[in-house]
Amino acid sequence: LGWKIIVLYDCVMLQLIVYESKYEEQLSRLIIELQEYELRYNLDRESGLVMVAKYREELLFETTSRSGQIILAEDNGQIAGFIAYYLEKDTINKLPHLYIPDLVVSERHRKKGIAKKLMEYVENVATKQNIGSIRVGALANSPSVDFYKKLGYSVEALQFLKKVEN
Repeated sequence: LGWKIIVLYDCVMLQLIVYESKYEEQLSRLIIELQEYELRYNLDRESGLVMVAKYREELLFETTSRSGQIILAEDNGQIAGFIAYYLEKDTINKLPHLYIPDLVVSERHRKKGIAKKLMEYVENVATKQNIGSIRVGALANSPSVDFYKKLGYSVEALQFLKKVEN
């Protein structure tokens, strides 16, 4: 079950590792960091410490039950990030696509090409499984929008939110 893919990239030894329970603490740390980062762009989110356990279990359930995986990136011996993906069917044309609910690279490991390598891994999975598309979400005002566009992803839909008083 536990296997590694070693990628040499810009003189950095990057290993991609399939998630196992022994990495629970590192995965939790990255989920918390993602949530705290997203709080900068959306103040209505819960603190990472409040939601991490429940969210981690939901993510593990979704990836396991929907033919997906969580792939960890190890940069010079440290878990630097992860990507999660799973299979979904389009609501309109019912064609399968891979959905990426999370891509996280720890702040101290950014600007090394790790996120790009994680995305390339999922793109390779889609190609090998003959899946024609990949979907990923991003907060509208976050830097990740430009990142995905640079990788060739296009904006397909926008969601709008209006708060109503109870």
